[in-house]
Amino acid sequence: MSVLPGLRRTATVLSNAGGVAGGVIVFAMFVLVVVEVVLRNVFSASTHVMDELVGYGVGASTFLALGWAFQNRALIRIDLLIANIPAAGRRWLELTSGLAALLVALFLSWMLWGSTIKDYRRGFTSGTLLDLPIYIPKALMLVGMLIFTVATFTYFVDRIVMLATARHGGEVGDDTML
Repeated sequence: MSVLPGLRRTATVLSNAGGVAGGVIVFAMFVLVVVEVVLRNVFSASTHVMDELVGYGVGASTFLALGWAFQNRALIRIDLLIANIPAAGRRWLELTSGLAALLVALFLSWMLWGSTIKDYRRGFTSGTLLDLPIYIPKALMLVGMLIFTVATFTYFVDRIVMLATARHGGEVGDDTML
């Protein structure tokens, strides 16, 4: 019994959830900007926190949607180069790039984890009017990076299976991302 279908399903569910969460945050930023514009132009007032929250939202939505973007091939790829490489070479190149992406994702996850925990333990806040605990936006970025790590791990395992299948004369199957 293969674990690959379950791993693919898990990566897809997590990536889709991250993509939806990222979209919800982008919509919330839109609403916040509209509220700020109305407050300033109609009532000569301000939330005084819009720019800070939008900044956190940009970071959170970017990281949360990263797994979805990777899974749906929305990240930068050099298809011109890949398309001109023979199938065997392309499989090795994709395996190598998958490993590189996984290692970077693991490293960034580890660094974000350490930074988030340190900020939580030390009680660091933004030092602004909102005085938001810094671990909150970092935790959202960490969740997004962990989702991306699962997506890159799944991609890497998928490339290993495709390479092994091709080496044994079997059908390589679908050449999709996950």
